[in-house]
Amino acid sequence: MVLALGLGGGFAALAQAQEAEPAQAVSAVPVAVSTTVNDTLDQRLEGCAACHGQQGQGGINAYYPHLAGKSADYLYDQLKRFQNGSRHYAQMTYMVRFMDDAYMHEIADYYAQQKLSCMPVEAARPDLSGVPAGAPIPASGAVVTAESGSSIPPCSSKQ
Repeated sequence: MVLALGLGGGFAALAQAQEAEPAQAVSAVPVAVSTTVNDTLDQRLEGCAACHGQQGQGGINAYYPHLAGKSADYLYDQLKRFQNGSRHYAQMTYMVRFMDDAYMHEIADYYAQQKLSCMPVEAARPDLSGVPAGAPIPASGAVVTAESGSSIPPCSSKQ
């Protein structure tokens, strides 16, 4: 019986508290919302810059490749390959999934026009003094220069 009185008293207190609070009016009038979104190249490139650097110089510890100075055709081709599934990397596939061709060309053209700031090739050459003529060197087989229009980018570029 004490329990019943306790519960009854609790419900009564709750009812009194609800009566003390004034009801708040809710508007049912629709509010106009702007659907215009600014869409600039700078905004589009923010996603790229998160991994590839602000000007496409490459990411942290060279994990993400540089994009600056690579041919627009090569960059566009790589974006298309991520999009159509012939090249696999989950983050890139996600990023390009719904991009149209014009968007991908715009991004590729931007990065192709950027200058890669790196040390001159001469400064990066290994010291080969003491290496016998004809012996293999670490750079053998690497693409150091690429012909114009080639779909293969150089591994190192001359400034």
